[in-house]
Formats: sequence, C-alpha cells, structure tokens
Amino acid sequence: MRFIYLSSLFLLLKLSPAQLVVSNGASPSTLVNSLIGSGVTVSNITFQGVFNSGGVYQAGSFTASGTVATNLGITSGVVLCTGKTSDIVLTPTTTAPGASNFSSSGLSSTCSNGEVRQGGSCPIYINDLDELAGTVNYYNAAILEFDFVAANTNISFRYVFGSEEYDQTGSFAINYNCSSYNDKFGFILSGPGISGGQGYTNNGKNIARLSNGSEVSINSVNNGVVGSNGGSPSAAKCTAANSSWLNGSATAEFNGPIYGIQFNGNTKVLTASQSGLTAGSTYHIKLIITDANDGAYDSGVFIEAGSFSSPITLPVTLIDFKGKCDNHGIQLNWFTASEKDNQRFVIERSEDGINFKRIGEIPGSVSTNYIQQYFFYDQSPSSALNYYRLKQQDFNGELTVFKIISVDASCLSQQKLEFSLYPNPVNQNIFIDFNLDDDTDMSFEVSNSMGQIVKTIFNKRYEEGFQNLNIDVSDLCSGVYYFKSYSNIKTKVLKFVKL
Repeated sequence: MRFIYLSSLFLLLKLSPAQLVVSNGASPSTLVNSLIGSGVTVSNITFQGVFNSGGVYQAGSFTASGTVATNLGITSGVVLCTGKTSDIVLTPTTTAPGASNFSSSGLSSTCSNGEVRQGGSCPIYINDLDELAGTVNYYNAAILEFDFVAANTNISFRYVFGSEEYDQTGSFAINYNCSSYNDKFGFILSGPGISGGQGYTNNGKNIARLSNGSEVSINSVNNGVVGSNGGSPSAAKCTAANSSWLNGSATAEFNGPIYGIQFNGNTKVLTASQSGLTAGSTYHIKLIITDANDGAYDSGVFIEAGSFSSPITLPVTLIDFKGKCDNHGIQLNWFTASEKDNQRFVIERSEDGINFKRIGEIPGSVSTNYIQQYFFYDQSPSSALNYYRLKQQDFNGELTVFKIISVDASCLSQQKLEFSLYPNPVNQNIFIDFNLDDDTDMSFEVSNSMGQIVKTIFNKRYEEGFQNLNIDVSDLCSGVYYFKSYSNIKTKVLKFVKL
C-alpha cells in the first residue's frame, strides 16, 4: 500500500500543472501602474487594439508559478498579444507547445472591435507600427503607451518575447524562422535628448533590442533552423535581422518552448534600457507587439511587474547625519555604509534653513564598502538655532545633497570670555588680555563709529591659557573705535578712544 501511495503521489506531482494564469478586465491604467517600479511616475495612459470586445482582450495581467515561472523567468506582470490573451495558456499544461495552433485567435478584421492592422477591411495607418514592421503590412497590433517622468537619467524594464511562428514539430508542423513573416516587439521611446534616427514619431528610438543592437523579432532570436513557411525563407533574412545569427545554432537569447505557454518558442528574459535622460523631464513610450505580413500565428510579450524603473543609485549610502553643541562649538558627525568615487563632503550652514553658505569640507574615502565615520567642528555658529546641510561630490563634479539637520547652539551662550583693554584712551598701541580654557580659533576686528572695519586680525588658533594682543593703532585718526572678537565663545564689544 505504501509503495502504491508513493507512486501515485509521484505521478500526481509529475502531472500537476505548472501554472500560467492570465487575467483580463483590468484597465490600461491599472496594467501600466503594475509595471512601474522605483523612480518613475506615469500619466496619459492609452491602449490601442482589441480590449473587451465581446470578452476579447489583447492586453491583460499574468501570474506564473512552478516550472512555468522558473522557465519563463518572470512571475507576474502584463502580457500583450496579437491574438486573444486568454489563448496564451496552454491546456493541458503538461503538453508541450505544438499540440494545437494559436492562429488568428478570433481576430478577423472587423472594424468595430478595435483591431489595429494595416491590411484587411478596416486598415489603420500608424507610423511607428509601419516602421517597426518594415517593408510588410502589420496586423493585430497591440499598443500600450503613456508619458512618464524619471527621477534619474536612466530607465529599464524586463520582458520575454514569444511567438507561435517559431519552429513547431508534430501534426501541426510550421516554422516561420528566417521568412518575411517576422513578428516583432518594440519599445519606442521619445522625448528630450532622444534622437533615434529610425523614422519613428518625434524621432523616437526602439530600445527593445538584443545585446548586439538587433531588434527583437522571430528572425533575430530563434533556434537557428531556417523555416519552410512564410514567403521564401532563407538564412539571409535572419542574418539581415541579426548579424550574429548562425544557421543551425540557437541564438544566445533564445529559450525555446515552455510547458504551460502556447507559444512555440520564447526568448530568455531581456532588458530594455536607455541612459542619458533628463531627470524630471517628460518622455513618451509605446509598447508595441505586432504580426507582420499576416494576422495568423500570434505573438506576445510578457513584461515584468515593477520592472519599469529609474532607480537613483547614490554614490554614497549615508547611514546617519547629526550634530550636537559642546565647548568647542557644533560637532557634526555622519556615517556611510558604502562609497563610490567619493571625492569630498561639503558642509553648509544656514540661520533660516533656506539660504546656506559653505563652511568647510572633508575628504571622502573614494570607494569602500566598509562603514566610515566623519567629524566636523563648526566653531563659529550663531548663538541660537543653526541649520546644516551635507553634500557629497564625485570626482566628476556631480553633487548629491543629503538631508538638512538643525542644532541648537544655546550651550555656547553659557561660556563668556572677558577682555581687558588698555590704555584707554590710546595713542599708539593698545593691549588686550584674555584667558582661554581651551584651544580656540579666534579672529578680531576694529571698526570706527560709522561701523567701517579699519583693522582686521585674521582667524588663527590660540592656545589654552593667558593671551595678550598688541595692536598698533598709530595710523588711525583721532576718534571713537570698537574692538570685537569672533569665536564660538560669547564676548563683549569693547570701546576705546584714539587720541
């Protein structure tokens, strides 16, 4: 009995369907928002194609589990298809693709259902589709497009292209590899700084490409076998689509059939990306899947949920930035978890939290993955609340601004420094005596009764203990003058008369 039970369990597990679930009914906005990852905001979302026409959809959401998820490389997201999305799921899922044909999928060029095609009884001309399809007509296209704003200078997303036109054996044997029936997927990006030079609208650029720059299509990604269907197939048509194509060898990006998915072949997970964007500017994208030359044997694309992103990769990972008041002034300290090409930190101070001035800098640790600690003393803060801003500068001059903190300097108001000034009145030299509890940075100035500075003794460090300043005032005109010191210690302004 135990052997029979275990055998039955093993057979059940072996035959259990590895699931792909496609759900229809979510709005185009919901579908797009499910794709959005970090650093991207979207607007003006539209879809062109069949969408809830008699229960038929060309765009929906999907989830994958088991071996389907493992082989597909994506567990959830949005699927676009040149046929009905509901037909993408292969039943039974233990049967290899090829058991049935996924052809035309209920789309029959009726003008009322929203089909997008260049041929048939209700042709529609769309420039970007025409450019993507090339020299042949496009059919049953699905276009999901929207505006977006990226927080960084780059965007990317992950996807898998699949098609029923790939090599299929068995009773329904077909193979459209290397033919003029070359279904395609495109991601057309346009906006500031994009110069595609490919004929797309607004000088857009197709960024759905292989690592060698080839577009994503049947002829550029396949198992290396020249087909026998679809208008004089030849190796030259595949070589023209992908210069690294080799007859008899699967393209590096080709994954092949996946149990549970109707398509005869699928690519591996591909990444579309574009750098050099202007952060904060508005761009436009079109996700397009289309049949080429005819509307039969459909294709589709699985786009990973949350993968359309523009993550901000900071050169420095800041753990903490804080400050405190002590006898020396305001002590600032911060920690970093990692640094890359970090030249320096710049420290700025403000009395209102709006207008900042640079008060110093600390060299960075260049590149490290170890925790680093930094200190900086502000020895001349205001006597009340001080605001501090930390900036990080790369070797290429780019700046990253971190958070602003506030530190109360009221502890300094408890310290006082008494000066003795003599003789007064004075004719030639005045002497100032004072006593320091700690080494202190100080500067001094003399101003006249109109507030004009007439003498300056620039900042220097004075050692702990008794100090005596000797200032020559013989060159000053007769009148009333004021002596003032600058440090982190509260002092008085002293008045004297020059004879």
